[in-house]
Amino acid sequence: MPIISPFCFFATPLTHSSTRLVPPFLSSQNQRTQAVSTMVQLLLAMSFACHLMACGWVSIGRAGVLSGEDSWFNNDIYGPFVAKDTTGGQWVSTIYLSAFYFALTTMTSE
Repeated sequence: MPIISPFCFFATPLTHSSTRLVPPFLSSQNQRTQAVSTMVQLLLAMSFACHLMACGWVSIGRAGVLSGEDSWFNNDIYGPFVAKDTTGGQWVSTIYLSAFYFALTTMTSE
């Protein structure tokens, strides 16, 4: 059975000499499947960790607004938010995405 290359526009079978392009640790279909599965698990775990951090960051911002202290809610690019903006309204997704972006960049930068 010929090996089909996923990197071409047309399904052309690879010859035996071109299979040397595949790294040795991904030589079998089972190992490739396991590598892809591991990458998907890593991305899901990172997304879940970022979600938890974003929820915590929104809680911190909301607590700051409720206590009258200065928080990131007051200094966001879209204007100052109030505590009720985190539970409903047009700014819920903006607040969450800002917090998620902050968590993601915090986790993936040096």
